[in-house]
Amino acid sequence: MKKTIAILMILGICGLDSYAQWYLFPGRRKARQEAAIIKDTVSTIQAAPGTAQPDPEEIIQTDERQETEVEAENIFPDEINLSIILPLHAGSQPNSNFFEMYCGALLAVRDLGESGIKMNVNVFDSADESNPVSVEQLQESHVIFGPVAPEEIKDILKICPENTYVISPLDPKVAAYTDSCRIIQSPASWTQQYDELADWIREETLPGDRIVLMNDNPMGEQSSYMISKLKQKGLDFSAVSKVSELGSFPSGTSRIVMVSDNDSYINISVRELGNQIFRKDNICLYTTSRVRNTIGAEAKHLYNMHTRMTAAYYIDYSGTEVRDFILKYRALFKTEPGSFAFQGYDAIHYFVNMCEKFGTQWHRNLNEYSERGLQTDYEFLNPEGKGYINKAVRRIVYNNDMSIVLQ
Repeated sequence: MKKTIAILMILGICGLDSYAQWYLFPGRRKARQEAAIIKDTVSTIQAAPGTAQPDPEEIIQTDERQETEVEAENIFPDEINLSIILPLHAGSQPNSNFFEMYCGALLAVRDLGESGIKMNVNVFDSADESNPVSVEQLQESHVIFGPVAPEEIKDILKICPENTYVISPLDPKVAAYTDSCRIIQSPASWTQQYDELADWIREETLPGDRIVLMNDNPMGEQSSYMISKLKQKGLDFSAVSKVSELGSFPSGTSRIVMVSDNDSYINISVRELGNQIFRKDNICLYTTSRVRNTIGAEAKHLYNMHTRMTAAYYIDYSGTEVRDFILKYRALFKTEPGSFAFQGYDAIHYFVNMCEKFGTQWHRNLNEYSERGLQTDYEFLNPEGKGYINKAVRRIVYNNDMSIVLQ
């Protein structure tokens, strides 16, 4: 109920069919302060009527031609133009998750403004087809955050100016397009989680330990990927599909790697494994955040098995900065922040900082600047393609005293 009230408050302030300009920076330019807090334009990601719509192959070919031309001039603007493209009003009700992300983004804008960064913020509702965004509006943008769906991202790239990158705020499937498109995948994908997990296993495995991979049959994509990573690390392991096949546990540590594309298999296997090896000190479970999302009330087993988990998102509520964010969010929006609020805050804070530090061609420096957020970390790699992928993954340890440690 509180979340609904907060959403309605935002809707009342920045009507979805209106154009308003607000500024969040007290004490600067009195006339602007009297006008409002943030420049809020609600619109869609569709091209304006009459705009040419080339197919994806044409986009790729155009990008290849641009690479041979002189790079765009790098400018350090007096005010950073930020565009946020989210499905704010999908269907008959406001989308509470993406309004929450928007609220977190607004709080980041305010904090950045108080640190001295000047911004204009355009907000486009990608769920509203009645008011399309224009090429001109995109040309003025220094940072474009969104849209969410993979097809919408590909569509907006068709009308974006050259040397412009679109930030994917959510769907990890978008990472597949970074080879051929100017996309920055903001959250780390499941492959990055398994990469980190394999490194973690290699770091902790001692002589006399055994590594056992638990996966269902037939083997899925994630199981196949993890097997290839363990082999790359030179780790010897066995594979089983049932808890009963584990056999007895030797004196060394048994490092059990839970991998599957099947949520039901994960749920059943973790419960059976947890019940069988209750509080054994020489058992360690390695897995990704997918397990946390599938076992629900059975999370006690994660503690009992000294679980090591990799995750693209994790909030350490004991941190001072996290507590400060929660207090500010409550005061401003009269409700509690969820995961989407933290995600919006972290992403806008990082990418606007990039533009402030490195100018309008900030994407050239993504490999050089990392940042630890409240929920998400940012450290980018640039494969052989055009886009960038976030490789930063958090390590989480579940201890049998029911504590969780973020490493």
